[in-house]
Amino acid sequence: MEKNGALPIQKVVKDIITQAYATGELPAFAHRPPPHTVADTIFISATAILFADASVKPNSENLVALLSVFSRGLAN
Repeated sequence: MEKNGALPIQKVVKDIITQAYATGELPAFAHRPPPHTVADTIFISATAILFADASVKPNSENLVALLSVFSRGLAN
């Protein structure tokens, strides 16, 4: 674990989001969430999908849907 309690995967996602904001791949809008919040949200959502047994769809399909919806939401 990182010093601040984040797991390594959360740091990787935070770094990716930070870079996407910096390059304009994700737009800069007034109330965008900070990269660590985005990383935490993706991590918590993905963890819930992996450990939930409520869906008939495979976890991989649910994870793809999560990332698609999440990225479109940040980009709009």
